[in-house]
Amino acid sequence: MKVIGVKSFVALLCALAFVTLLLPLPAYADTFVSYDLTATLQSGSLSGQFTYDEQTGAIRSADIVFTDGSSIVTFTCPVSVNGPCSIGGSASQNSFNATDLTNMSNILGLVWSRFPLTSPPSSFSFIAPSNVLVGGARDYVVSGNAVLTPEPAGSTLLSLGLSFLILAGFRRCKHTHQS
Repeated sequence: MKVIGVKSFVALLCALAFVTLLLPLPAYADTFVSYDLTATLQSGSLSGQFTYDEQTGAIRSADIVFTDGSSIVTFTCPVSVNGPCSIGGSASQNSFNATDLTNMSNILGLVWSRFPLTSPPSSFSFIAPSNVLVGGARDYVVSGNAVLTPEPAGSTLLSLGLSFLILAGFRRCKHTHQS
């Protein structure tokens, strides 16, 4: 029976960790799509983000802030609360609708040209009649867009780092045995 060195053992452990932890990840890819949004309204502005499930079209979360110089309204849709936010649409348009949880008369409605929710574009622009209703006054979107938020690259960087360590370990081990 051949005894392996410490470096070879560490490299082997890293390789096993890579195989058992990182290779199964693609099978568990999430179906959530996130967009960062900004918009200029006639007398205010919007900024924030929303996330939806591309399989069901259900809103996962949202946090959008409206300001107009005299008021700040936050449209928040926590993961655990159903109802205050939704994505809907018609044959030609998609829409995102939200109600302020602290004042149900504050309503946000964003509209854009229809795309399949299962095939999200990298960005899209808001179109009429996108608007915000705050305190009984309606403010229309003049311009605005949403940009796809990139997925975190943490697992990719981790797998590259582990691969580098494994290769470096094997290379060192190879050079040690040749000397």
